Amino acid sequence: RVYDFNGIIGCDFTISAQNCIPPNSIISPATSSVCIPQCVGFSAMTCMGCTYFWNFGDYINSSNNSSTDLNPTHTYSQPGKYCVFLTATNNSCADTTSLCIDIVPEFTFYIPNAFTPNGDGGNNEFYGKGKYIKTYEMFIYNRWGEQIFYSNDIAKHWNGTMKGSGNAVIEDVYVHVFNIIDINNIEHKYVGSVTVVQ
Repeated sequence: RVYDFNGIIGCDFTISAQNCIPPNSIISPATSSVCIPQCVGFSAMTCMGCTYFWNFGDYINSSNNSSTDLNPTHTYSQPGKYCVFLTATNNSCADTTSLCIDIVPEFTFYIPNAFTPNGDGGNNEFYGKGKYIKTYEMFIYNRWGEQIFYSNDIAKHWNGTMKGSGNAVIEDVYVHVFNIIDINNIEHKYVGSVTVVQ
């Protein structure tokens, strides 16, 4: 997602360069939308005889950091704060304006629906997997509502035993609950089921 410093969430913002004679620039955010990955669209208001030079402030992708298009797009590959500069030039003047944006990470989380804790070396543990996770909790319950496993460490997986005793649970469907806080301090809760196949 893309956030500007006015609190707008979205995929794009607009830098408008107008009234080139005399120089006068306007910066304004555009309509918000969701964008994956961190792509940003830019546009400039046309002025008579102007040419445009964009510097996207992308210190990670320096080989693709500029454009002379009127309405370019740019994809930021890494989270961070980036300051974008637009210079509009005609025969009489040059005008530069800028806007700083904050590209924040996109939280993801995936949960399988079955696993086979039979010691064959494949798919022997159950766990959630994702990116940009700050805190993590996993609870496993049997069909009677008894908690049989808990972890607050994303690297600690359920191996299909009862309360870590080493005694394997029976083939059945178990309820999982994941409580996640991502690095943007947004809470996520996932409740579902996982099938144990021995």
